[in-house]
Amino acid sequence: MDKKHIFLIGGGEISERETEAIDRAALEARQKTGAIVFIGAAAGDSEGYFECFKTYYSTLCDNKDFVFLKSDASSEEARKTILDASLVYLGGGDTQVLKDTLDNWNAKQIFEDAIASGTILAGISAGAYVLVNDWFYYNNGTIETGSGYGLAPINLECHSTEESRKSIEAQTEKDFISLKNCEYYSY
Repeated sequence: MDKKHIFLIGGGEISERETEAIDRAALEARQKTGAIVFIGAAAGDSEGYFECFKTYYSTLCDNKDFVFLKSDASSEEARKTILDASLVYLGGGDTQVLKDTLDNWNAKQIFEDAIASGTILAGISAGAYVLVNDWFYYNNGTIETGSGYGLAPINLECHSTEESRKSIEAQTEKDFISLKNCEYYSY
């Protein structure tokens, strides 16, 4: 794969423009025209999160067609919306809530088809976790783990710190990539 189709973002506040360089790189990677789709299921379909995203992203590109794909969308609606998109952004929040929504849509297949058609996928935190093989999240000395769709064939830790990385390394045999807030990995 010559071009990068997946952008995994370790965290950061879009309202503070902390991920601007990453977001610009994802936008520049687009190969087709179409809406920019925001999936905010991990944050409970927060209208405020979507409005913040839309306001911010509209300053980064000329595209003014933004779609908020909510959890209650049918799998058919999700498929059409995602396949027609130039970029799909999966927001942060609760990874399991996001994964449950995506599973209801059969999103792994939809995402594979979207990538094949030139759609860019970008995920921040929970949004990144659903796109990788396995993920690790360090929370007050406890390590949470889960599995994503394996679209980016790596294992990932978001919101990484030296303490979290060392703790995860001590408890797993798996290789993984640690991303601090405002860092990214593209595939």
